[in-house]
Amino acid sequence: PRSLSTTKEQTKAHIALKVAYLGWDYHGFARHNLLPTIEGNLFTALEKTHLIQSIEHAKYSRCGRTDAGVSAFSQVIGLEINQKSPQQTGNRIVSMLNSNLPKDIRVLNWARTESHFDARHDCLSRTYKYYFPRQNLNLELMQKAAEKFVGTQDFRNFCKVRGAKQQSEYRRTIYQVAIEPSKTLAHLTSPERQLCELTIRGRSFLWHQVRCMTAILFLVGQGLESPSIVDYLLNIESTPSKPHYEMACETPLVLYDSEYKHLKWNTSTTPDLV
Repeated sequence: PRSLSTTKEQTKAHIALKVAYLGWDYHGFARHNLLPTIEGNLFTALEKTHLIQSIEHAKYSRCGRTDAGVSAFSQVIGLEINQKSPQQTGNRIVSMLNSNLPKDIRVLNWARTESHFDARHDCLSRTYKYYFPRQNLNLELMQKAAEKFVGTQDFRNFCKVRGAKQQSEYRRTIYQVAIEPSKTLAHLTSPERQLCELTIRGRSFLWHQVRCMTAILFLVGQGLESPSIVDYLLNIESTPSKPHYEMACETPLVLYDSEYKHLKWNTSTTPDLV
């Protein structure tokens, strides 16, 4: 006879889900007991569909936490779900969840994972895009400044500090920063109101890092600072503490892509997209 543990293992499946959402009406991704969040809605849908008994026992992980107002095209979560039968496909799971989620939160893709998969630590890179009207911004100067961010550097002057932290915790690796007119949204704008996009790809990011980097690039684009301001702020010896400046607005920011090595994404045949 089969043991209870064996039977239990056979009714579980380890999967990753790729989630898209408009974050404008939510207080961030991470669950909050009193405020509406993306994660809170996901947990409710997972429990309502009986895919999990409770999130505490689902081996849950997430790629990252987006702030209030920030959207995503490629947020990834990993978890262990109840699989009622081998015929319960990923497409069926996606359909069940989307039927129980608000229209501005959609599960787009699914993938099977190993039991040790961790959506945060297994992510090779994260790509953010920030959309903005060109107006009178000097994109060439902005790009010159943006290239100075590439590499592994101390970004303490480009983040919001959470209490006392060690110096090593501020070091992050940026692979790419690019500024260009948006090709995907070109049909929505006129030449005089051209929409542009800032793309930042890195291993991981500090709290508010992308919005702080964006704010400095906007100052350069407006001619209020030279590209050398980035060198100045990255030099911790000459600038040991962060000067005061306003962060860029959160609503144009999107978690655009999350890179994983071994995940094979399956697209639902009826994604019911936003």
